[in-house]
Amino acid sequence: MSKHQIIYTSCRRGIDRITDGQQVYSYDALFSESNSPEIHGLFSYTPPVGSADMTDGLAAIMPQAFLYRRLRSGAGAVALNTYLGRDYTGPNARFGNHISHAVICDGPDFTVYPCELYGSTLFRDRLSSEEVNSREKPPHLPAPELTPGDIVSVDSVTRFLSVPGRLETFKKMLRACIAGASDGKRLLICDLNENIINWIAALHYAFPLHLALTVSFTTYEYNPARSMSRICGIVPTREEPSGGYDAAHYVFDFLSASSPEENADPPLTDFCDFIAEGLSGNYRGLQNFHNFVADNLPHVRVGPAYCHSYTVFRLFSGENRAIPFGELCEAIMALRGTEPPSDATAFLGKTLEAVPAERLSSDDQAFSMIARLVFPEKAPSAEWRRTGRSIIDLHQSSPESLLSMALKLDSLLSGPAAQPVSADLWRYVTQIIAGQHSGNGDDRRRIRDYLLSNEKTAQVYDLYHELLAKVQSIQEAAALFSEMEETVNHDFSEMRYNGFLQAYYNCIVTRWNPDSAKVKRELLDVILRRRLNPGFLSKLINDVFEADGAIEIKLVGELLRFYGETPEADMPVYLKMAAFHHAIEKAGDADELVAAALQQSGVGRPDLTGTKNADRFFRSIAPAMFALCHTARDLDRCYRLLILSPVQSAKFIMLWAGEAIYSPDSAMIIAFFSFLFGVGSPDINSGVSSVLRKLSGPDLENLDKYLSDVFKKEKASLRQWRAIAAQLGLDNKKLRKEQR
Repeated sequence: MSKHQIIYTSCRRGIDRITDGQQVYSYDALFSESNSPEIHGLFSYTPPVGSADMTDGLAAIMPQAFLYRRLRSGAGAVALNTYLGRDYTGPNARFGNHISHAVICDGPDFTVYPCELYGSTLFRDRLSSEEVNSREKPPHLPAPELTPGDIVSVDSVTRFLSVPGRLETFKKMLRACIAGASDGKRLLICDLNENIINWIAALHYAFPLHLALTVSFTTYEYNPARSMSRICGIVPTREEPSGGYDAAHYVFDFLSASSPEENADPPLTDFCDFIAEGLSGNYRGLQNFHNFVADNLPHVRVGPAYCHSYTVFRLFSGENRAIPFGELCEAIMALRGTEPPSDATAFLGKTLEAVPAERLSSDDQAFSMIARLVFPEKAPSAEWRRTGRSIIDLHQSSPESLLSMALKLDSLLSGPAAQPVSADLWRYVTQIIAGQHSGNGDDRRRIRDYLLSNEKTAQVYDLYHELLAKVQSIQEAAALFSEMEETVNHDFSEMRYNGFLQAYYNCIVTRWNPDSAKVKRELLDVILRRRLNPGFLSKLINDVFEADGAIEIKLVGELLRFYGETPEADMPVYLKMAAFHHAIEKAGDADELVAAALQQSGVGRPDLTGTKNADRFFRSIAPAMFALCHTARDLDRCYRLLILSPVQSAKFIMLWAGEAIYSPDSAMIIAFFSFLFGVGSPDINSGVSSVLRKLSGPDLENLDKYLSDVFKKEKASLRQWRAIAAQLGLDNKKLRKEQR
């Protein structure tokens, strides 16, 4: 909406209609709410004198109604309603005409107190005769600027309140304004017109701007019982003297020297004394309070809780010992009845700082009472989390102090709803300890033993999780692992321990150094000894076998026994490779290899498609596998024991090609090419061609003649060989002629 203005009065022609009468005269070009009933509600004005008694002289002294109202959209509206008397049509026209000039402004753009706009040249209190009598459509009004007048300011209010007796009356008026926010009573001020705006301004200056903008007012209201304003200026009438409103409103009648009776409690009295002092010459101190509320307690609204924010302000200002304990608890409870503050840690930290330390450490009853105030039973868990962290922040002087307070808080957080809060509390504590004591082994052990002595084994796991996240080297991680190993007999939890092992594994795989292989092997030994099955076990086994060039048969056997005892576990590919290698060494022929390999791998063929070091594995097993085979069928069965990618298949078969062409057994040459023609592909055949190029020219020609003769009746096989021969540059014209 930004900033807009609109004028309403009786005229011959308005901006939206051609008939005369009471209507919208004009507004700015961007204003789209000119017909809104809420906007038109700003234009209401009833003079205190009825039409039958009205005269031109009386019309000239009718009170103006200067009002501020918060609209449903959140925008603020300021309007000046002025009684003009007779209609624009002439001196004999009817009475009842008035002009309303309203300015509407979005909340963020409302940067001045509304009362400061009183007397501003922004508002018009009449139009010229030419304007109201023109038959032409009025032009649009310009977009307004919030230009304060020269009547109301902090200084003018200070001067106004300096008159004897007014400051005490103002404090009573402020207490009534705060009470009215709860009980719904309006605050009515019956005084001279020039005084009413100063009383209203003093009340508005009691609040920071964002709160003042929630307090509506009008300097004159004919019938306050129907008013939209919380603060109303009134004049007594024959129909309704000011005393007639006493029961339903807080009435301050300065013409008859009457005001409501009250019984103010000490905190409210202290608060109003502080506000009055600020408006008596110490406005800088009042501004500091306003800034504190805006920055730290934006949830506070005008009402009883607002005075309690002064108690918290005193805490922040260092008046800790001067605040009675009961008042402190009352302030906490009142503020806890609103939304959480924006800076909960600072707020609760200062609140608890005001309580003597002995109340939090030795007087359990007092501590419990405070805890129930800051841990209200019906508060959401998010608020409990913030509260717990705030208390913990006050006790970071030593690990013992921190842990002692955490244990007390934990004892107060009972029931299912409190369990997530307790977990968050301990997570926060372990983060603090890990940050402060990550490098001192003696401190770590002392903290660990303190937690274990209080049966907080789970917190030990969490602490070492946090410590692992901060290590810079594998050696530091290994030291933490060793310390943790000393605790596993205390309320051992396999799930939590596996979680710690996962964190440790993540740590050592992301911080490589020459000791990485050794540390991983030690971790694998611990896991096997404890018969654990963490989620990273397959990766760890692969890491160990990948780093160890020599396959350790003892380790392979131990792992195979482990997986035999844990059939649901997924055997890692490197272990399958090691078992496969072991099976090759023990097999006497292809049949034994196939049977042994399938039996040892247990859960299927090794899938090597994602293995980084498959080439090294191929070089170690291909010759031995080839030596176990005697037929093409043997080769095919052994080949299919492995799951390979197309590229891996080509590399593996190339190794067999090398074995075949140098084999003294011509039957194995035929067996290999029979196998090749059964599984061959362009990539595989191309790889085999590269191996055959190592033969001399005469050897290639002899091989060409030999294979062409062996496979002359197998056209599919012969075509594959001719494709390989073509890559080798061999040209068998006689064979091509026979093929034709």
